[in-house]
Amino acid sequence: MAELLRQRVEELAAALRVTTSVTWTLEKWCEKQGLVKPPANIQACVESGSQLPVPEAFQGAFPAGERLRHRRVDLTCQGLSLCHADNWYAPSRLSPKMNARLEKTREPFGRVVRQTGIHRRTLDCRVLWTEEAPPPSSAHTPVISVLAFVCREDGVALSLVREICTAALLGVGDSC
Repeated sequence: MAELLRQRVEELAAALRVTTSVTWTLEKWCEKQGLVKPPANIQACVESGSQLPVPEAFQGAFPAGERLRHRRVDLTCQGLSLCHADNWYAPSRLSPKMNARLEKTREPFGRVVRQTGIHRRTLDCRVLWTEEAPPPSSAHTPVISVLAFVCREDGVALSLVREICTAALLGVGDSC
């Protein structure tokens, strides 16, 4: 069992390192693994009032004085909490319609900005579950951490993201 979980987490981490959209990748992953009934449709449960400063790793990624907005979400699908994400984005680089969708809907960032031809530049993707540790027993256990830029097709950064994927993506433990 532990070896199967190890293979799954490594396969998922490999997919997250090269994806253009975490939303799309997690939807396809959930369907492929039989975690949800197709079609998978990830929603962003937005935590209101969250205003974290930009992490040091991202300092200088945007010009000094450019206003960034913070959006903390729990990406969920059919009752599964898949990923906790902090997203610092530049509203000035998005259309008014995109900004409104981010403020007023449960749509994930990647889906909202997809029309800009987004791609991701992954800075770090780490498997958090070490071989020395017992397999995760709770769906809420963090198993992968990702730091990335989300960029337009012309290479201009739209946002900085920190994502923590949970063991629910491995089919582990409780479901909600």
